[in-house]
Amino acid sequence: MARAFVTGENEVINNILRAADKMIDKVADATERTTIDVANHAKANHERDSAHTKGRFETQTGTLVRSIDQDLMVTVKEIKGVVFTNVVYAPILEFGTVDRFPWPFMYPALRAMQNKFNVRLKEALKE
Repeated sequence: MARAFVTGENEVINNILRAADKMIDKVADATERTTIDVANHAKANHERDSAHTKGRFETQTGTLVRSIDQDLMVTVKEIKGVVFTNVVYAPILEFGTVDRFPWPFMYPALRAMQNKFNVRLKEALKE
């Protein structure tokens, strides 16, 4: 009976774990850069009487624009980029109400960065 011995299994496992860590770092970087872009886009062009505010809300005090922020959460199971605001009237502007027309600012920002995010992910996964 022939016997076979495997050597270096710890090295193989360590190489796989290092590759996984590098991949997580690359995807997290792509996600973080995109959440920053989404937040910046959501904040942009809301100045009162600006040509860019046509079809968008105009700031009254700037509170909403200043409140837009982003966060990156990385766990073993997921990488999540979140763009958010804690201003209570933000959902009313974004989605409208029975009496108010919506003035979305988050969703258009997300849509505007969707292709950029897809490209970044493809680049991260290619390497």
